[in-house]
Amino acid sequence: MGRRQMLRSAMGGGLALVGAGVAGTACSTGAAPAAPPPAAPPPPPEGMPDAAEALRRLEDGNRRWRELHPEHPHEGDEVRARLVSGQHPFATVLCCVDSRVPPELVYDQGLGDLLIVRTAGQVLDDAVYGSLQFGRAELGIPLIVVLGHTSCGAVAAAVDATAAGEASRPEGHTSATSSTRSHRRCRPPGRGRSGSPPGWTRTSGGSWPTCAPSPT
Repeated sequence: MGRRQMLRSAMGGGLALVGAGVAGTACSTGAAPAAPPPAAPPPPPEGMPDAAEALRRLEDGNRRWRELHPEHPHEGDEVRARLVSGQHPFATVLCCVDSRVPPELVYDQGLGDLLIVRTAGQVLDDAVYGSLQFGRAELGIPLIVVLGHTSCGAVAAAVDATAAGEASRPEGHTSATSSTRSHRRCRPPGRGRSGSPPGWTRTSGGSWPTCAPSPT
C-alpha cells in the first residue's frame, strides 16, 4: 500500500480527530492516473472503544489528575506480561516534547493505553504522519488527540521569528502571528480557569489547550 493510500485509509472510516484539523494539498503538472479506492480500515480489536468512549476515558483520567487523585492504572506484573504479545491502545496523542505535559500522567493512563507521538510544538512531518497512520491502519485506534499547552517555547519561538520576519511562510499557509499569539493564553469564552464550558476539553491542570472545541 502506498503512503497516500495508507494515509487515506488511516484517516478515514470511524476516526475522530480532536484538537486540530489537518489538511493536505497536492500539485501536479500533468494528469495523474486514477487512484484505486482506499482500503477499508481495520476492524477494531475486541473491546476497543469507539471515539466518543475513548475521549470520555481521557476526560475522566484528566479530571482525576487535576484533582490530585490519579489511579496510575495498568502498571502491574499481569499487564506487563500481557503486553509482551501485543498492544491495543485506545487513543493516539500528538503532543509537544515539553517535559511538563506528559500525556500518560495528564490523562492518568497506564502501559498500553496510549500511542504517543511527541514533537516540539506538535509539528507535523512525514515521520509524524507515518506514526499516526500506523496507529489507525495497523492498530485500529479510533481517536487522535492533538494536545497543546500554554507557555510553549517552540510555539513562542515560531511566533517571534515570524513577527521578526525571520521565518518564511510556505505558499498556501496563513500568517501565524496573530492567531498563534492568541493561543498562548487561550481559554474558551464565557468561563474562567475553574471550569470547562460544554464542548470543550481542558487537558492539563491550570492550563488550557489551543482552544479547539471537541466534537459533539
